[in-house]
Amino acid sequence: ALTDEEAPKYTLQSVVSGSDGWDPSATAPVTATFKWTGAGAGSGWLLPGNWDPQAVPDSSQAAYVDGGFTITADGGRFPADLTLTNGATLAVSAPSEVVYLAIGGASILAAANVRLDGRIRTKDSLSISVGDTFALNATLTGVHRIEKTGAGTLRLNGDNSNFSGFWAIVFGSVAAAKTNSLGRPRTVIVDTLATLIIETSDAMFAETPLSLQPGGRLQLQADVVLRELYLGGSLQVPGVYSAATHPNWISGSGTLTIGRPGK
Repeated sequence: ALTDEEAPKYTLQSVVSGSDGWDPSATAPVTATFKWTGAGAGSGWLLPGNWDPQAVPDSSQAAYVDGGFTITADGGRFPADLTLTNGATLAVSAPSEVVYLAIGGASILAAANVRLDGRIRTKDSLSISVGDTFALNATLTGVHRIEKTGAGTLRLNGDNSNFSGFWAIVFGSVAAAKTNSLGRPRTVIVDTLATLIIETSDAMFAETPLSLQPGGRLQLQADVVLRELYLGGSLQVPGVYSAATHPNWISGSGTLTIGRPGK
């Protein structure tokens, strides 16, 4: 119980403000938001005329592309938080960087030999279509499905250990080039006429099941250990798999050990 003299001392400011001068009762600043209209002279992401209001979104601001629009990352750094949803497409035509890209129910298109740096978080399914070689240096996080299409090669160069969704390599190839570049997905499926290239032994999480559909290929440039392997839908027995033992499925100089090794 508090006396009438003690009770007034317990205010919001005195209890939770601390010693750094923070005012817990202050109103938070309003973050400026921008909506993509595509009304500019081109589809470049840094053209003021493509945004409402007409300006280039800056750091600590948010930009949204909602619907069947195509926004072109034609070079430079996009400083604001960028969100793509409901069929929107980010076309990467030159080396570019996103500070933060939230994307779901949308796609990334890379027709030329380009790269994309920064951070990407999946909010729903993501389709990545590659025509040549697309170096995805950006780190991936999320729990959703990523589908790789297009005849080109998607090179995963980031540490994607915080990605725990699903990989579906539908066409072309995906090169897992760095440590944890495939993340910790719940499954990796390599479809007919598609190829998964593993360039380092720790590019793929050992507990992730790998499934090769008839016609799908695995190119091993390092020795890899996995828990489960499916070939044509059939679970394979523990053992060592290579281009020598399974030439119709595997190429390269590396080996794939299935099971739980001694170390």
